[in-house]
Amino acid sequence: MPTRKENIQRNAKIVAAIKSGKTNKEVAEKFAITRESVRLIGLKGGLLSFRAQKKIRNINVIEDFKKGRTVKELSLKYKLCDSCLQNILTAGGQSSEFQLRTKLINKKIKDLFHHGFSSRKIADVFNQGRATILLKLHKQGLYYRISKEKTADRNKEIISDIKNGKKASEISDKYSIGIKRINQITGAAGISYSKIRQIRNEKIIRDIENGTSIQKVALKYKMSVVQIYKIFKK
Repeated sequence: MPTRKENIQRNAKIVAAIKSGKTNKEVAEKFAITRESVRLIGLKGGLLSFRAQKKIRNINVIEDFKKGRTVKELSLKYKLCDSCLQNILTAGGQSSEFQLRTKLINKKIKDLFHHGFSSRKIADVFNQGRATILLKLHKQGLYYRISKEKTADRNKEIISDIKNGKKASEISDKYSIGIKRINQITGAAGISYSKIRQIRNEKIIRDIENGTSIQKVALKYKMSVVQIYKIFKK
């Protein structure tokens, strides 16, 4: 059990981490506490509420966009995805300008595709995920084709990742395919996600019963403390 002095020192580090620009989720994972605890510690440390911080951030996003910052630069600076930026800019009356810039980016992606760039290289150029690039190409009727042999090898790797406990969202990002397609691959291999989750949950309960703290279990399985607690209480 940490002492009062240790808690004060930890809370000071948490406040400093928030001020440095880290999200509540990142801070929560680093210190193995809930996001709600991070929020309360931040408020006690004199920081603005999350809603107030978000409002100020959105104003700054709009101002930077008006100054000519690209979507890529905004994404890097504020750690936001394209759809989040679109929502903020639309609410700030910048919808038409955003759409114009998006069209120009999509055209550049199309040009790189025709020049033989791989989806990974294009993703690196625009600082976006491969899945995002592939989706933008698909909307323009452009597709990368892979052989049956490569598809079979990829599917084997996907099944192996699932058995090793990777989440569907992680696999989707890794192989640039949709969740629906992953479910089709697992179904064809006779693998059930519900069964895998059940096995994982049994391991979680066993770890806690063997004396491992909920915080450490959450870190081990890359889940929140709240999720672990719900599984254990079931």
